[in-house]
Amino acid sequence: MPVTVIVNDITITINTLEDLELIEDIFDDFENDSDVLELLFPITIILNDHEEIVINNQDELDAFIEQCTDYSDDDIECIDFHYPISFSIYNTQFQIIETVFIENDRELHHFLERIENSNSGALLVSLNFPITMVYANGETIEVHNNQELARVLNEARENCDDEEACRKQAVDRYLQECYWEIHRYNGDDNFRDFDIYFKENGELLIVNENSTGVANITGIWRTSVTDAGIVLSISELTEFDEDLGGDWLIVQCHHNKFELIRENATVTDNTRIVLKQECEDHLGCSAQEVRSFLRECQWFAGSNLFANVPSGVFHFLNDHVLVVANSVTNEEIVGHWDIELTYQEITLVIDLPPPYDIISKRWKISECGEHRIKMINGDNYLVFEKDCPYQCFENTTLTECDGETDDDSAIFDLTAAFADCVLTAVHSFTYYESSEDAANGLNQIEVPTEDANTSNPQTVYLKVENINNGNFQLFEIQLHVEYCNTDCTELEVDSYLLECVWNVVDFNGSDDLSGYDLDFNNDQGITITDMNINDAFTGFWSTSQTNDGVLIQFANIQAINGDWIVTDCGSDRLVLHNNSGVTIVLEQDCN
Repeated sequence: MPVTVIVNDITITINTLEDLELIEDIFDDFENDSDVLELLFPITIILNDHEEIVINNQDELDAFIEQCTDYSDDDIECIDFHYPISFSIYNTQFQIIETVFIENDRELHHFLERIENSNSGALLVSLNFPITMVYANGETIEVHNNQELARVLNEARENCDDEEACRKQAVDRYLQECYWEIHRYNGDDNFRDFDIYFKENGELLIVNENSTGVANITGIWRTSVTDAGIVLSISELTEFDEDLGGDWLIVQCHHNKFELIRENATVTDNTRIVLKQECEDHLGCSAQEVRSFLRECQWFAGSNLFANVPSGVFHFLNDHVLVVANSVTNEEIVGHWDIELTYQEITLVIDLPPPYDIISKRWKISECGEHRIKMINGDNYLVFEKDCPYQCFENTTLTECDGETDDDSAIFDLTAAFADCVLTAVHSFTYYESSEDAANGLNQIEVPTEDANTSNPQTVYLKVENINNGNFQLFEIQLHVEYCNTDCTELEVDSYLLECVWNVVDFNGSDDLSGYDLDFNNDQGITITDMNINDAFTGFWSTSQTNDGVLIQFANIQAINGDWIVTDCGSDRLVLHNNSGVTIVLEQDCN
């Protein structure tokens, strides 16, 4: 120790055995990702006899592992001496001739070797009591003589079995320190939103952190010691009793993470739960989430160090490349970034050339969210805020009703297509009738709020451009004009038609039938008068209600024979369409 490793692109310095849990936490962070661990060589391996071997690369490490055939380990992993301790060395008259103080395991090993290999014959050595022994979970016990030491070591060996000791008192204390997230339930995250609060009086509370107005779940908890280990019993739950209730054996025990197993009587596989401790000072983001957030979109930075530094847009790229787009010079400044993790903090390491070298520091993350990350270094602060300029945009469609002209044209407000998308002031919005014009910035639509389509359908283009660096993206807006059916009932259409005479003011865009007057009779007869030649003829009409609207049928009338849907309905104006796309506009004449 220390050893530096890179886990899923996050740098971790391992200073203690407890730091190995950081690697496990990263592996457990996401269920379906690929976990990669890389050692930064050279590393030093310390053998049981404290001999040190330097390993320079992965090949040397693989060769060393192959040669390591003796896996016996007499060390008791879950208990240790609380240093310093001291030994007294006696002469044959049982007088103390030397007192040796031991500060760590290495010194203890060398001292025991010295005794074993002494050239002056057998040495009389006594460990000076009382001493303090430390369990892996941090609890301590004071030992006063050799008999007590032997008993404590034997009990630790029997109960430890090379795993961290889970003692009932420690488990109870951990459970009540903070609340616990149900991080995994049989390998999935279906209960990830639920937090468990273990109260001192034996009650528990389960809260869904993402739901408001929903009753919390209550229940009872207790722990007990069994031959198998510590058991957490959960009972009397007001909900999810089948999923979360029962006796859970704690198979892995850490101060901030428990793994529990419940034996199922009706299924083959046991149920497993992983609980993770969450305290109020928790950042809310893991190191992997910080890395993931920074790689998304671009970020604006603010700092008390930016007095004479131009604002820039930060891009955290793969391979630890950091690019800052200088908003004044449009120059791209290239540097490096990294995420480092320890038990105490998540650190963002920034290395940039001038003028941004002022923030080339190791920044401790103090506040963390998907859209805002704050960091501190001494008295200095650095804040990043996310900007995703194009995330809100996608190809879309605008639809308008045909106007009174019935010529497949309408007036469109193009800005309504992305009215909910908010961008920073460095972005501009412009509209074009072709992608070529948009790319070249030619023939811009001057009044996008009142744009008349030139065909039906028609595609126009929105150009979202960063005015500082010229980067842009194009998005298609499909314009559709449709015949909008103003709701009328069959009875209303009948009453309108019978009131007065109706003139054909438009027949499919022409005035070919403009001289025709239609007089609808109660007996479903119709008299049609051609005012141009003062001639009249008769036919038949009827109406019915369909899913598409009111249907008018004309019979024995050559020009308008067939079925017509009323698509625009008023007491003095009707617009009719047939399956062939032909349009008739009728207007009432009561003179």
